Amino acid sequence: MFERFTNRLSDNEKEALIDLLQLVARSDGEITYSEQMALENYAKAHDLELKSQPENLALEDILKRFSNYPAKIVALQELIRMADIDGFYSGEEKANVKEIAKQLNIPGDVVKKIEDWVLRALALAREGESLLLEE
Repeated sequence: MFERFTNRLSDNEKEALIDLLQLVARSDGEITYSEQMALENYAKAHDLELKSQPENLALEDILKRFSNYPAKIVALQELIRMADIDGFYSGEEKANVKEIAKQLNIPGDVVKKIEDWVLRALALAREGESLLLEE
């Protein structure tokens, strides 16, 4: 659903994003099945290796790899999607996303717009999936 945006990232940014996605997925203490599948799909789609542990880099070092504002927005979209992929956007996940957005210098009102858009898109996808199960 969001591949059209992640394809705009450089290879370096895609590698940084997978590290961030793993950090967000782990932020509530566990990686759910849905989160693990999303990580594996992202890695496969972008020909990346999914590490068992993200690199032990400081968050600011990972974030420096996003070279421009559109790349930062794409990263934030993907982080929110990962945080809600299991249908539960936990407080810990939300706090991590907001901290990352702050360090990327993305204004709070823009974060809110992105959050609203991603959550609506995911809700619509879930609704569509549930329609397939109805008879």
